[in-house]
Amino acid sequence: MLNVSRRNFIKYSSMTVMSCLFPGCASAFESDEFDKKYVHSPNYYNGKFHNFIKTHEGRKPGTFFDMVGEIIFGEEQREPTFELPVNQLNSSFFKSFPAAGLRAIWIGHSSVLVEIDGRRILIDPVWSDKIGPLIGRKRFHNPPIEIDSLPKLDAVLISHEHYDHLDEATILTLGGCPRTHP
Repeated sequence: MLNVSRRNFIKYSSMTVMSCLFPGCASAFESDEFDKKYVHSPNYYNGKFHNFIKTHEGRKPGTFFDMVGEIIFGEEQREPTFELPVNQLNSSFFKSFPAAGLRAIWIGHSSVLVEIDGRRILIDPVWSDKIGPLIGRKRFHNPPIEIDSLPKLDAVLISHEHYDHLDEATILTLGGCPRTHP
């Protein structure tokens, strides 16, 4: 569970949106003050953060079949080697709104329940055990709350129509479930 002040949420959300919409203005957020604040980090040099751990930078150039082959036969670790800790919640958790005015509860992958200024917004709800039509991925853990224990929602936001963001079974359940919880 992440608690962030509303002011910081708005500030950083605005900066993110602006840097995406106006990439040429991203340098406006850079300053000597920023450099002074992070100069002590071993990962920060030449005005940038650097990752010392070798990471895969996306798909290798090639054909569709090369990509499928890498997905099926690749040796990258794609699943956690340990059980992910999950705090189980129930409807009583939502009897009151957070004192700070903002609370974000990660449900899994892209699914988040955001409580802000007395409103509840469920983003990209996915409660199914498996995502995708045929060979979809299985969840790493169960959602921290049962779908029928969710509080009354003010909105459901779906960012886009990929299987891992738009789960048909979950949407149908939400659409047919009256929310009587607080």
